[in-house]
Amino acid sequence: MPKAPLWVYDPKKTHTCTEAFYRFIEEYDKIIGLFFFTVMTASHVDRVRAVAAHALADEESRKKPIEQFNEELMSKRVRQYSKQLSRDLIISMANNFLCYLSEILQDVMIRKHEILRSSERITTEEALQFSRVQDLRAFIADRKD
Repeated sequence: MPKAPLWVYDPKKTHTCTEAFYRFIEEYDKIIGLFFFTVMTASHVDRVRAVAAHALADEESRKKPIEQFNEELMSKRVRQYSKQLSRDLIISMANNFLCYLSEILQDVMIRKHEILRSSERITTEEALQFSRVQDLRAFIADRKD
């Protein structure tokens, strides 16, 4: 396996990180983005619904402010599922972190292959399925993970 490239992480380009950390941060951003997208979409739907209700109301009702037409149905629904959304958010973040740790450990075992030394045995069939030593090391690191 080739050496993992360093990816630029911060916008000022003052720090770099491993590919694994870059993927961790990228996935973290997507998890948070999905959460905010869900909340903001519900809010937006409620606002559009209130504007439409105001526009379609009779002449007398249109004199009332738009806020009186907003029942926040979607926002209430999001709040109703807040425990599940929070749980999913935390589980996704924990899974993302565990994947990151796994990748880092595999990378360490591949780069410092002396860590892989043990009395554990692999079959000839398993060893012969690889044409390069690096691939065999990656296989053994995966098994130890």
